[in-house]
Amino acid sequence: MTKTSELHRRWSKERGYKAAYDGLGEEFDLARALIEARTAAGLSQPQLARRMGTSQSYIARLEGGKVRPSTDALERFAQATSTFSGRIVDAGDAVLPGVTVTVRNENTGVVRTAESGSGTATCTWSANVGSRRASSRIEL
Repeated sequence: MTKTSELHRRWSKERGYKAAYDGLGEEFDLARALIEARTAAGLSQPQLARRMGTSQSYIARLEGGKVRPSTDALERFAQATSTFSGRIVDAGDAVLPGVTVTVRNENTGVVRTAESGSGTATCTWSANVGSRRASSRIEL
């Protein structure tokens, strides 16, 4: 029996396969981000499913890229994993790249830090559930 990795390597030489595979990049990125957020929160798929009020099989399909989550599902996922996301902007709504954002869980002392990027300046990080204090700093 041929391994999947060998098939992928062989098929990647074909133009149509490579284009279709490359077109899935955003879906792979989303699936990877969901898995990383869940594991950073220390949750199993069944635990996350209970927090979200859904089934473990739905979580598996999300993480496997088999379904696209709705906005409602992403909001419930963020709430369940204590994932935060935001745009860092100035008073005129212009994006501010290079801002360091720190979130500290007041109950556990766990600190998560992220830096806003260029372009969208969206930063996402996970912290354990509990009372949090956020701060930001930019060096000019």
